[in-house]
Amino acid sequence: MRKRATAGLSLLMVGLGVAVIARTVAAGIGGGLGLVLGGMLIAAGALRFYLSTRSTGSRPSKARPAPKRRAS
Repeated sequence: MRKRATAGLSLLMVGLGVAVIARTVAAGIGGGLGLVLGGMLIAAGALRFYLSTRSTGSRPSKARPAPKRRAS
């Protein structure tokens, strides 16, 4: 349930970013800030979606054995 909610909110952020950019372009008045904020929303949502959906299965680590100490 939690993963679905995270993925859903991530896609919502991407959608809001697209909406901000579309609104800024439609207004046609310079709009540098709207483009930057929209792009940041898209990037944040996409990264969040990527991180929430990638597999985090536990793989055995390739730990090296501790070096043997010489007896003194």
